[in-house]
Amino acid sequence: SKKIGVTVNDVLMCATTAALKEYFRIRGDKLGDAEVEGSTPPMIQVLLPANIRFRWYPTADDVSCENKFAALPVKLPIIANMKDSYKPTSKITKKLKGNIGYIYAAYAVTYLVNIFGCRFIPRFFLHKASMKFTLSISNTPGPVKSFIFDHENGEQSFYRWCQSYVMVAGRVGMCVSAMSYDKTFRICVTADEAVCQDTKFLVDKIRSNIQSEIERMRDTKVPEALQSGSKKEN
Repeated sequence: SKKIGVTVNDVLMCATTAALKEYFRIRGDKLGDAEVEGSTPPMIQVLLPANIRFRWYPTADDVSCENKFAALPVKLPIIANMKDSYKPTSKITKKLKGNIGYIYAAYAVTYLVNIFGCRFIPRFFLHKASMKFTLSISNTPGPVKSFIFDHENGEQSFYRWCQSYVMVAGRVGMCVSAMSYDKTFRICVTADEAVCQDTKFLVDKIRSNIQSEIERMRDTKVPEALQSGSKKEN
């Protein structure tokens, strides 16, 4: 992603929307029609989970498993070519970074309503609000090294890969979830059968889109300004 000048999330979202474009085309949906130069591409409404942190963990022993996040609504363009999708998608996601106050406010409202309000209120709101979205996209940065487990008999074992499955609440019928673990990157699509019966097609297409971009950018160098730890020469 650094070679392109975008984030890993941007790459995943562009790969997903490109896969959906092909899926719509095969099914004869108008959203799969070829783009017309100079016209605005079709858009889909997506939910992005934003992790909520009130502080950094001081040490590794202080790390705990938490479930604190807010759902951010965003509109993404459906473009067949990932190369053409990076610029508009990156522009959209950069705007989200300026909405930190909205993210924490959304979490606070949801938390307080669930604690002090009637259970009917959050359920009704979730039902109504979630019907406006096509899918959710979740990208979880996992551990950079494999978990190693020591057994009582002195042997060790470890996980070769890890995969996340996200079941979206409300009426959102599809979720694309990705998770990095050690040197692996796994993609999963969960969907209501009434929305999509061929989730394997989407998984394979998303993976193929990302792999094609890796091959396209293999010989491209990362811009010096984006290299971590790079220093300017005097």
